[in-house]
Amino acid sequence: MILGFLDELSQNPPHYLVDTQNPITPIWELPYSTPRIAKKVEYLKSHFHPLKFIGNWVIYIWNP
Repeated sequence: MILGFLDELSQNPPHYLVDTQNPITPIWELPYSTPRIAKKVEYLKSHFHPLKFIGNWVIYIWNP
């Protein structure tokens, strides 16, 4: 199921997949699957818009 979301999102980058339960988590930039590290969830919340929730994971879209 997650792969279907990833395939869909990869058509409209940049999107990022992060684990909201982990304060230090890789951000997967689609469609390239390049890991980026977010040191604080607060940083994510201030720079990204939540787009889709999948359990503990949430897909964010870049919000400059």
